[in-house]
Amino acid sequence: MAKNKKNGQKTGLIIEIISLLLIFLAIFSLISLFGYDPADASWANIPPAGHQTHNFGGSLGAYLAETLLQIFGLLAFFLPIGLGYLGLKTLFPGQTQKLARRLISGILYLIILSPLLILIFEKIAWHGKEFLAGGLLGDLLLGFLTGLLNHTGSFFVLICLLALVLLFTTRWTLSGTANFFSRLFHSTARTVKIRVTQYGQTRKKEKMKKKIEDKYRKARETEAALASSLKEKSQAPVLEAELKLAGEEKRAARTGKGGLKRGERTGSAWPEKQEERAAEEDRLLLPDLRKAGDYRFPPFSLLDPGKPAEKIDRNELFEKKHRIEEKLREFKVSGEVREYHPGPIITTYEFFPDAGIKVSQVAGLSEELSLALEAESVRIQRIPGKSSLGIEIPNNKRETIKLRDIIQSEKCQNSPSKLTFALGKTVHGEVYITDLGIMPHLLIAGATGTGKSVALNALIASILYKATPDEVKLILIDPKRLEFTLYEGIPHLFAPVVNDPKKAGIILMDAVKKMEERLRQLSQMKVRNIEQYNQQVKTLLAEKKGKLT
Repeated sequence: MAKNKKNGQKTGLIIEIISLLLIFLAIFSLISLFGYDPADASWANIPPAGHQTHNFGGSLGAYLAETLLQIFGLLAFFLPIGLGYLGLKTLFPGQTQKLARRLISGILYLIILSPLLILIFEKIAWHGKEFLAGGLLGDLLLGFLTGLLNHTGSFFVLICLLALVLLFTTRWTLSGTANFFSRLFHSTARTVKIRVTQYGQTRKKEKMKKKIEDKYRKARETEAALASSLKEKSQAPVLEAELKLAGEEKRAARTGKGGLKRGERTGSAWPEKQEERAAEEDRLLLPDLRKAGDYRFPPFSLLDPGKPAEKIDRNELFEKKHRIEEKLREFKVSGEVREYHPGPIITTYEFFPDAGIKVSQVAGLSEELSLALEAESVRIQRIPGKSSLGIEIPNNKRETIKLRDIIQSEKCQNSPSKLTFALGKTVHGEVYITDLGIMPHLLIAGATGTGKSVALNALIASILYKATPDEVKLILIDPKRLEFTLYEGIPHLFAPVVNDPKKAGIILMDAVKKMEERLRQLSQMKVRNIEQYNQQVKTLLAEKKGKLT
């Protein structure tokens, strides 16, 4: 009994040694394969003198990787995995008896897959060097098969042999495969049926939407025609009065007796808020900018004017300058504040650090400066193009920026774009505008009270003060009935302000159709945007006119 026990222990030790060797060989083979370098010394390559081996497994790894890749091809990577699997499985009780069966199965897979990989892939590349996909073993076996059969016959024979080996070595069955494909077919058929049904329902909904759209458009056209006829009837006496006033203006111009002011024109589409502001408006209008054809731009007097900027307290700025320098010196940051730029909200102090002072040293003292200056927050950042840092400190008295100050500015008025967007002022108090046409697709989002509504109203007002109804059309959708109701009736509207979400889809469909129509026109003219299109049309008209003359 003691002898049997000793023999059992000896057998267990041998099995563990074999398992350990298999696992080590698997790991070393994988390391050698992934560290393979075609320039390393091997039986297939003789490098120049002094060449250093790059393989992770050294010279032995280089020879091993070259041998595995040349003999087994793509299967060289699966061979170590199989060895490692055998080594791990052998460690478990009761698995030793299956070792021989697993070895035979692995050899059969190797014999079948080697020629099959050559038929499918022929060659593979690894680290810049090509190998046969099934290696020399696969090439030898395929040569034997093609001597008896052609390539097509060899392929089907190999597939059949692979299926047989799978049947004997795994739980895979033909009946299970047939059931799987049957379920897949029925599932696909159900999905296709559902999609076809959904498509039919979608088409039906689109037809219903089109009917509703046509009814809505006809009702809108009828309403517009009725309003136009009523307007013509009601404006007939006004036209006579305007003709009479025009005659009086001419007579007054000859005799030098006054005339009508710009703010007193009759029939204006934009009534003034207060009559006493007419004189102020007349002074503020820039020449050749406030009129376009028969349309009259809204007067600036509709907007609240900004308060005059308060006088800058130079003593306060000078005091803060010294406090900044003193506080920085406390932390051994030497330098000088040479310039300061007061703005409507913050004042920027330019700090020039001495040589050897890092930017991070100054930037890390923002909280300390906030305490020293009794400020809400202090931001420190490098000023591009200068050897200085900007220290931004909130003003004690903040200026309220009015939209009128931005839109009425010369910079905004002289902007050529019809989609000029008055954004506000910079930290230095300069007017800041942008062109909505060159901006990316815009989404205004944010928490409550962050200024979304102000931004939208500023955007719409900017367009109304720059573009005529013939140049820009607006679609306003306001399900909450709060933001855009005040714009009802303005001539820039493509349609009345939409408050019903169900009608919003119809309006947007019209917009999409218009967009597609314009895209076709741009494509025909081979241009990218409406500015290029208009320029191209002008050029063509000029050329046509030149030919006629």
